[in-house]
Amino acid sequence: MNSIRIPALVLSVCALALLAPQPAATQIVASERATLTQQVTGVEIEIDYSRPSARGREPLFGGVVPWGEVWTPGANNNSTIRFSDSVTVAGFDVPPGLYGMWVQVLEDEPWQFVLHGDTMRFHTQHPTVESGFLSFPVERMQGEDFVETLTLDLQRIRADGAALTFSWGHNRVSVPIGVDPGYLMTVEAEDAQRYVGEWTIDQSAAMPPLSVMEAQLEMMTPEMAGAVREMVAMAQEPYTISIEHDAEGRLIFVDPLLAKFWVTDVESVQGILLPRAEGIFDTGTLLMGELASAEVDGPSGGFWEFEFDDDGRAVRMLGRAQDDRIILRAERASGGD
Repeated sequence: MNSIRIPALVLSVCALALLAPQPAATQIVASERATLTQQVTGVEIEIDYSRPSARGREPLFGGVVPWGEVWTPGANNNSTIRFSDSVTVAGFDVPPGLYGMWVQVLEDEPWQFVLHGDTMRFHTQHPTVESGFLSFPVERMQGEDFVETLTLDLQRIRADGAALTFSWGHNRVSVPIGVDPGYLMTVEAEDAQRYVGEWTIDQSAAMPPLSVMEAQLEMMTPEMAGAVREMVAMAQEPYTISIEHDAEGRLIFVDPLLAKFWVTDVESVQGILLPRAEGIFDTGTLLMGELASAEVDGPSGGFWEFEFDDDGRAVRMLGRAQDDRIILRAERASGGD
């Protein structure tokens, strides 16, 4: 699911041209080179590849690319991917560096994705799967729309990773890339019970009136401006959230303002408390169960600081921005006994 808050992918296509013998003529390269760069929680991922087009050739696989061939997803020199820091690819640890990308295309079995240490191979210098730094199976899926020109992309970008996707013709491949989000995401059950329950949130003192925001609202899309108006109106009065300890060991909460902030439905978005120190949590957002961001000045505050009673139960909370401004206050309404 795409969200207006998830950072947009930076995509630049670098056209190359070769001079023809005639001084006034140019020859267009059949497979233009493209470079794609994306930051994911401080890790820079860069993809460099050529983009062949179908040009009426069918089938692309089992035809243009024979079954069984170890094919670089591109043309000319092999396609490459560079990681500025350690990542996981399909769950396997991969150190920072530059890697060649190859895929063995198979008719009736999962394809084999290969990261190769040799990054200077021409596309006809097919390596073996076994010679790669890493190889693993990937499923080939069928897409409804026909993609004329091979497209590599980074999609479903989250705080803890993204998906490397290949699209050509009706063929789709997706490879998960994981990064360290830099946050501890789980809390032991006994400790979590100190926070579980319903809380009454009041952030009316920190929420600016709509009259102050009119200039900014005029620059937004109607959908976004409407969401902001609803969010500000809702925040003028105290409201209730519920903190829960889920099956994965995370402290999560349902906050209707988050849904307004992300312009999505309440069922798709949850807040998460990310432990920083005793009684102090950074706040983040889960979209469809996956960590999408850690908010600094989002509607739920940059970090939450809890106060405890004599029995060690959290009873009050201050939400602070990173400059220590108080942007919300909360008191326990029920639970945590």
